[in-house]
Amino acid sequence: MSMIRTVEDLKVALAAPDWAGPQGSVVGSVGEWLPGLVSTLPWRSRLTTHFLLLCYDDTQADHDLSASLAELLERTYAELTAFLNLAARTKQERLILQERLTCFVIRAWSERTFGTVLTEQSLFCLLNPKQDAGSALRHEISHLVWGRLCGEAPALFNEGLAVYAENVSTPNATLDAFFGANTDALMASPPLADIAFNEGFWKHGSGLYRPAGVLVAHLVARWGWEKLRDLFLVSEYEDPQILDHFSEVYGQELSAVDTDLRQYLASQVR
Repeated sequence: MSMIRTVEDLKVALAAPDWAGPQGSVVGSVGEWLPGLVSTLPWRSRLTTHFLLLCYDDTQADHDLSASLAELLERTYAELTAFLNLAARTKQERLILQERLTCFVIRAWSERTFGTVLTEQSLFCLLNPKQDAGSALRHEISHLVWGRLCGEAPALFNEGLAVYAENVSTPNATLDAFFGANTDALMASPPLADIAFNEGFWKHGSGLYRPAGVLVAHLVARWGWEKLRDLFLVSEYEDPQILDHFSEVYGQELSAVDTDLRQYLASQVR
């Protein structure tokens, strides 16, 4: 993947079957190819209240992409911070929230939309105009606004949080509709305790995003944001003790929560 030097190279790499695999993938090697790609593109920049936006339009559209993206970013930020119940509790958190987030965004005719968090304050997205740019950006921004105050937990919770926020933080979205659209995915997933570790989660590629989102939605609906925040604060992205940390925070085993959740969803099927 170090051969990615242009937007066209990236589009080709994203079309490969193993684009999300753990080794040599677009995702796994982003630190190798992205700096070179960023340095070669004529970015258009725009500063907003909460973002430094750098965008490049590979589609050669005749309108100002930076203006429409800037508006979308600020609207998304407001909706996400309200949905995720994020507010500064200390002076340190207040200072963190004053820092702008940096977004590198490319619009291109690609088979796949792709986004990734680069640091606690920055992200990269490649967007296809025919797909929902707002959804992809919302997913990645949710990682940033949550992560800079709460840190990360293993992918089951990290991606679950972003999927939940991506789908339910929008106006008129409902939790019932989210559960209804994703029940089958959760019911078909492996035991959640098995995929609480990143190795088990990522061997399915992005196939477990929706079950992860259902789990996090359930945790928040039943125990609130505070417990989820506590879990993230005591955990790390690579956490060999995630099951112990979960039981410490929630007062029960993840396997028991998994059983209860599946029984509840099964009871809702008519």
